[in-house]
Order: sequence, then structure tokens, then C-alpha cells
Amino acid sequence: MEFSLRWLAEYVDLPVGPDGPQQLAKRLTAAGFAVEGVRAVAFPGGSSDDTVIDIDITTNRPDAMNHLGLAREIAVLFDRPLRLPPTAPPEGSERVEDAARIEIDDFAG
Repeated sequence: MEFSLRWLAEYVDLPVGPDGPQQLAKRLTAAGFAVEGVRAVAFPGGSSDDTVIDIDITTNRPDAMNHLGLAREIAVLFDRPLRLPPTAPPEGSERVEDAARIEIDDFAG
């Protein structure tokens, strides 16, 4: 499973420097996540370069099969705070009572 280091960095501070991705791979491997590779990804125009880490996530760790789950593991391994995404839905201007109405035509039904 491939993970974007740019996306992971939104949730946790990653090791920095030229050997940062390799340091991350080494620590994850020691923690039981088999890192199969680390590669740079260049997008057209060169403005959105990223590094991708390929990890073999076993079926007994579905919690780590997404960026937030892996970021949680990294936060523990490096003793860094985890930044959770906002979960509250945006407030709407419409009243709930005005959004839907139910009328029962036959009570005996």
C-alpha cells in the first residue's frame, strides 16, 4: 500500500532532512510494518513533488490501511502529537424542521 509523505505530514511531523524518509522507513520496519520501498514522485510542472512510501500492511492491521491510521503509528513511534482532521459538519442556514416533512394519510394502515 502506498502512502504519500505529503499527506502524512498533514497529520504528524515527519523526520526531516535528506535521510528523513529512510529514517521513517527504518523505524516503521522495526515496528512491524514491512517497508517495501521509498520513491520520489514528480508531477508535471515540478510544482507538486512528493515522496511515496510503499508498506506491506497485513490484514490484522486495518487501522493502518489509511493515511490517518499510519500517521497515528508514526506519532507514537516518534513521540510527536497527532493532528486530527476536523470532524464537525458545517452549520447550515436551513432549519431541520424545514428540510423534510412527514404526513401520515392513513393511521390505521
